[in-house]
Amino acid sequence: MSQTVQEIIAIWATMFTMVIEFYDPKLAMATDQDRQAMPFKGKSFSKPPPDWRIYMARLRSNEEADWYHTGGWVQFEEDKLDDRFLFTRIHFGTVGLIVVRLPGQDQATYPGLDEDCHQLGLHRIWPSQLGMIEFGRGLTATQFLSIAWDMRQTLLDIINDVAGDTADSL
Repeated sequence: MSQTVQEIIAIWATMFTMVIEFYDPKLAMATDQDRQAMPFKGKSFSKPPPDWRIYMARLRSNEEADWYHTGGWVQFEEDKLDDRFLFTRIHFGTVGLIVVRLPGQDQATYPGLDEDCHQLGLHRIWPSQLGMIEFGRGLTATQFLSIAWDMRQTLLDIINDVAGDTADSL
């Protein structure tokens, strides 16, 4: 997969996330700044916000499309909204995507997350990687769903550790 294709899929996954999170408006965790970072220019949208991460896996099965979206706020002082967390899993056909936005203070975990994902069979496509990405045999849908669930829980644990258990997950 070339860098251009990575970016096109990342734009789609970001727009999908920004739209489906309004399925339940209390889960709308993309910020106004995130939305403004992706204006429609010419014939396409701009690239996703730089503080988002998007991972992709090749899946062996061709099951029905499915998605899951969650988010939460991290509060460091009472009644003060500090930052937002979002997590979206998208599964359709032989493609699995995970979209993540961590609060600013937690973004230092991204490099470790990139490495862990790569070892599990997911590849970071945003920020896009130079050169080509080779996808292996692929994961089963069950493996992908298990990895996504574990990743979501790990990220919530990291946020809660930093926030002192004040993260409010939805």
